[in-house]
Amino acid sequence: MDNLKLIELICTRINHDVIGNIGAVANAVELLEEGDMDFLDDIKNILKISSTNLSARMKFFRIAFGLENSNLENIDFVNSTTQNYLDTLGNPNQKIILNYDNFSPKLSKIIMISTMVLADIFIKAGEIHTKQSDKELIIYAQSDNLFNKNKIENIKNIFNNKDCDNMAQMAPVFYLKNITNELGINIEITEDNNFGFKFY
Repeated sequence: MDNLKLIELICTRINHDVIGNIGAVANAVELLEEGDMDFLDDIKNILKISSTNLSARMKFFRIAFGLENSNLENIDFVNSTTQNYLDTLGNPNQKIILNYDNFSPKLSKIIMISTMVLADIFIKAGEIHTKQSDKELIIYAQSDNLFNKNKIENIKNIFNNKDCDNMAQMAPVFYLKNITNELGINIEITEDNNFGFKFY
């Protein structure tokens, strides 16, 4: 895939992931302009949730897809930024939790993008783990519930250079392949009882 096509897919995916909350903010502002104070508590709640989600997602996207910066060297920052992004997904009572072992800061971007890819396959709650040794890094999704089989199939198709559904939705997978290739890092899908990636 050429770089222009990849940029188009990433921009489309990011737009998709923020447009709902932007619409909610716009609707709340419209209600405020109408001056109906009966809905003031609801409006405040909408603005609080939507602005928190927008802030968390845009902060994550800036670090994960943006230019390299010093924040990627700060593992605590990477952890908190990624967890805050995950907290914006799905049901607040069924969260995706990070269980990162210590990892090399040079792998921060790869870990953030891998986490985004794996978060997409959850149907309900679950955990994302990392294991790093001198020779390899493994990051995998674990859940008591089933994963989204269609999305897993799309990931496999991309790795096998086959067509997939909804390419913009799968933009993080294309980007993951792109950055590992540029860094000369091998990547494989891992499937035991879980689903994830091995980098070496």
